[in-house]
Amino acid sequence: MRKMKLIRLGWPLLLSVLALTTVLAGVGEGGGHDYEGRFKKKIETIIEDSLKMSKKARATLKFDLNSLAAITKLEMLVLCADKTQIKTLQDLDKLAYVFAENSREIRLDCSKDRETGKKWEKLLTSEDVYQHIIFIHEALRVQNVLDDDNYVFSGSYIDAYHIDQQELDRYYFRLLHTRNNDCTIHFSTSSTNNTVIFLKKNQRELNSYLVKNLGADQNIEQMLLNNASDSVRRIKRNLVYNARHKGCFD
Repeated sequence: MRKMKLIRLGWPLLLSVLALTTVLAGVGEGGGHDYEGRFKKKIETIIEDSLKMSKKARATLKFDLNSLAAITKLEMLVLCADKTQIKTLQDLDKLAYVFAENSREIRLDCSKDRETGKKWEKLLTSEDVYQHIIFIHEALRVQNVLDDDNYVFSGSYIDAYHIDQQELDRYYFRLLHTRNNDCTIHFSTSSTNNTVIFLKKNQRELNSYLVKNLGADQNIEQMLLNNASDSVRRIKRNLVYNARHKGCFD
């Protein structure tokens, strides 16, 4: 087994890498298939969200997240499988697979039948942490050529995710109810039921987040506490992440 390649990047360089918009999907057998771009984007989004995890959560990961982020952006190809590869994918009952002879490529089953399409839509739109493992696992195989049944590394993402959720809840509660170097959050709802969440320090706005079309009977403060939806959970993650990096919890 080839050892994991470690790349040490400072935050400014890493964020510059993650800001690249070059998409490497759309070449080879895929020819620019929709699944190629969406699969790659999903991996990038999961990794970008993971980079915002707390230190406590990231400490439980059994892989180098910064290295994985860089390799995903700079070296990973996502392509539709050719006819021979599709047969292997279908025999293994997989939608995505990294073949050892082309270890920088994730090959996808881009079959046009309805059942395959339904599986893809469910996978690509899911925010279930256990579904995210599929994307993390294939990305790690691109980086490290893990055995296909070796989930020791990718499986650690689940523990990190759950720890991070606990940390998010704890720090959000602190922002609501305690002093945090004079950082506070405020909610402003318009007559059209759009709500803006403000993160402030010494009454100076640091960041703001928009929640559209909030129902009249919905309370955004409680929705954030209860992780009411994927979009709300992402807002809470960004809110706490920015509060950390603005020195609110020092």
